[in-house]
Amino acid sequence: MKHEVNDIERPFEGAFFVGNGYLRSRYIYKMTRTLILALFAAATLLFSSCGGNSAKSQDSVTANSDTNVADSAYQYNLSQTALATDFCDTVYHRFSSADSDDRFTFYIPKGKITETKAILTIQNAQGILLFSDTFETRALIHYDADGVKTESEIVAYIPSNAKDVLGTSSFHMLKENDELFSSDTAGYPDRYIMYECKQENRPLFFLSLWEEDNTYYGYSRKMQKFAPVYGCC
Repeated sequence: MKHEVNDIERPFEGAFFVGNGYLRSRYIYKMTRTLILALFAAATLLFSSCGGNSAKSQDSVTANSDTNVADSAYQYNLSQTALATDFCDTVYHRFSSADSDDRFTFYIPKGKITETKAILTIQNAQGILLFSDTFETRALIHYDADGVKTESEIVAYIPSNAKDVLGTSSFHMLKENDELFSSDTAGYPDRYIMYECKQENRPLFFLSLWEEDNTYYGYSRKMQKFAPVYGCC
């Protein structure tokens, strides 16, 4: 009687088809096939597991790059926070003279905000430098940054706040009963400039830095002098 071996029962090459040798070959074939399939499955599972963890880790890095990192910008580590482009703003406004506009320029270079320096300059219509100040870029982070908690929010906050440095609210026209006249200006020997500005209908310039460094500046035409006239927290 002829024994036909189909594809499923066909033993691996080199098996013996004589008596018990054939049965042993079939047994070895099945065990070998089972072992190979098991090893293949294990290898596939291991590869999938490593690949999954790698993908998950990459997603975490991407997600964590802009997650909440502190209660506010004041607790945030700003050492790596950087602006990608320069910031520059220029406005023309009456200040040292009631007859012509002065040029106000505020510039922030790109780079890490803990390393770069912002520059504020004021020139009169004749191009004479009236005032120049340089300070750390991170000085533009104020108390209103309490809700700023992520890297992207901080990077967006800096130029947004920088625009306010020369905004309309930075030019303070003194009123008749302005509260600055009744404020404690004892620590400002040039406070008299306020009255000259009021008389000539010229504004004070307001600059806010850090958390509580809020200062009003005035210019005296009589003394040819730019000076702080009042500051407060």
